[in-house]
Amino acid sequence: MKRRLRRFLLIGLVVTGVDLSLLVGLGTRAGLAWIVADLISVLVASGVSFAFHRVITFADDPHALVDHRPLSFFRAVYPAVAADVAMVGLGVALAGESTTSALVSKAVALAVAAMVRLVRYRRVLFAAVRADQVPTLGRPPAPGDVRLSVVLPAYRAAEVVGPSVQRLRVELAAQGVSDVEVVVVDDG
Repeated sequence: MKRRLRRFLLIGLVVTGVDLSLLVGLGTRAGLAWIVADLISVLVASGVSFAFHRVITFADDPHALVDHRPLSFFRAVYPAVAADVAMVGLGVALAGESTTSALVSKAVALAVAAMVRLVRYRRVLFAAVRADQVPTLGRPPAPGDVRLSVVLPAYRAAEVVGPSVQRLRVELAAQGVSDVEVVVVDDG
């Protein structure tokens, strides 16, 4: 986990560098309006982020929905792009068209956009989890009136399985449950 976090943070720094370099280059050298330069830089940086995280950070994790499903990634990112561009546009409109005001505005925009991305990623991921956990329809009910499953971890626990099963039987018998089937699986 620490390794993946390090990769995630390193890629974040690289992507931020791409974003800032393009912003300054397009705004000063190419002479584009700061808001246009920011829109281009943040879109390019988002593409770089998607590619790097997909290939490097989450390459071995097929469950990383945001980086293996492009539509989910862009659903999470587009509000952050809008927030970034809006903050830079507002900052430059209020403070002037200088490189300094653009960079200060961009610093604020990066913080705001990071929070927006965090919220959006959570929404996208929670929606995917909820969709995966929706019960399948059309399944017939399980046989019997009542069903109870108890899982006892048994890996390297031979000395506690017997007493645990015995206590389970005693506790269930006290509740009037006598027809019990116990299955113990030790996969070790």
